[in-house]
Amino acid sequence: MTSSGRQGLPRPFVADERADAELLMSLRDRLERWLHDSGCASERVERLLLATNEAVTNAIEHAYADGEPGPVRVRGDTLPDGTIRITVADHGRWRPAQLSGFRGRGIRMMQECGDIVRIARASDGTLVTITAQPQQQPEPGAGATSCRDHFRVHRQVYDDRVIATITGRIPAHCEATLSRELLAASCGGVAPLTIDITGLTDITENARRAIEHTARTAQRVGGRTVLVVRSTSTEPWRHIADITEVRHED
Repeated sequence: MTSSGRQGLPRPFVADERADAELLMSLRDRLERWLHDSGCASERVERLLLATNEAVTNAIEHAYADGEPGPVRVRGDTLPDGTIRITVADHGRWRPAQLSGFRGRGIRMMQECGDIVRIARASDGTLVTITAQPQQQPEPGAGATSCRDHFRVHRQVYDDRVIATITGRIPAHCEATLSRELLAASCGGVAPLTIDITGLTDITENARRAIEHTARTAQRVGGRTVLVVRSTSTEPWRHIADITEVRHED
């Protein structure tokens, strides 16, 4: 049983390990016990374990690829409002996603398993922060299959950047699906993403919310978003000028 710390909250989970694949099983078992003791529902525990596994695997496979395995620290905290925060820190070198292969898909998986994922990169290492409510939140809206009747996202890759062209219209029940598809196209937002919406039949609040969510999620992991709009559609996008560059097409 996890003992209580400050203000009656469970004590933080702290594991200092070497970036070695053999650590993953032991780490998973210890973190699983801590998550259950922190009040996480079973489904949420599994998803947070998956997210943490991806973050640690990235450190093992990429942070120290040019030399000997270095340190990895995993820490879990229960915040006063019940939010679970897990951080994974290494002292290696960040490597950009390879859009033609599997590299980068782990970040998208982290985003699917947690509520918010942030990545802070510095010369002395990388810090991944995953935050989530202890209870699984219901998925809003309908599935991707029904949404394909309303819109399509066409993905093109040029060197290290992605262009996603959206056609059709975005009804309310497809807002989350659009954001999910855009993030999947750009490896969770880490790859520079250009979103071309000149093919949308109308700019709805649903489309604006989905694109804003995509841009803010990308910003949290160090990604950059460019939005291509018709010259007559500038005004609806002024409020996100701090997180995305807006380009005009006549």
